[in-house]
Amino acid sequence: MTAPLELPSGVYGRQSDVAARVRSMVAGLGEGASLADVIGPDLLDVATTPGFILLGGRSRLLEHTPAYEPLLQVELAVHQKRLPLEVMDRLFPEALAMGWGVLALVAHANQAWLYPPARHRPFWEAVLRRWSQLEGVGPRYTFGAATGNALWSVPSNVQYVAVNLGVPVDVVKRPLPPVGVAALDAVLRGQR
Repeated sequence: MTAPLELPSGVYGRQSDVAARVRSMVAGLGEGASLADVIGPDLLDVATTPGFILLGGRSRLLEHTPAYEPLLQVELAVHQKRLPLEVMDRLFPEALAMGWGVLALVAHANQAWLYPPARHRPFWEAVLRRWSQLEGVGPRYTFGAATGNALWSVPSNVQYVAVNLGVPVDVVKRPLPPVGVAALDAVLRGQR
C-alpha cells in the first residue's frame, strides 16, 4: 500500500495567508537552513484535508478557497535577488527526497527549478517513485480553475521533463495508461 501524500500545514489555507507564511520561511533558506527546517514538522494528510492542489501559481478564482499551494517561492526570491542562485542547487536534492518536495517541483509554477538539464533525470526518477502517491489523491489538481483534475490532466513539470528527456510530444499529449508515467519511462528506455 502506498503511503498517503502529506503536505506541510504551512502551505495549506487561503492563498494570501500561505504566501505570507512561505515568504517568511524562504528567508531562512539564505542562512543555510534546510527545507525541512523552514517548513517544520506539521504535515497534513492530503486525503483527509479538503482543498485543491494549485500547480499554476496563485489563482484569484480560488483566493477564498482552502488549497494547498506547493510553491517553494525560492526561484522568485532568487529572481528578486533575495537569495543566491546556489540555494536552489543546495535544496534540489532535498526536495527530491520528500513527497511534498517532489510535488512542489511538479508544480508548473516551479519550472525554473528544472531548467538545468542535469536535473531532469533525478526529477524523473523521483516522480516515478512517487507517482502512485501523487496520483492517489485523485482529481484535486488545478492550474487555477475551480475544478479539480487528475495530475496528468493539468500542465505540470512532469510533461515538461518527459519531453526534454525524449518522450515524443504526441505521446505526452495522450491520456496516460493505467500504469501511469511508467508507460512514458518505457518509451524512454526503448530509445536508449
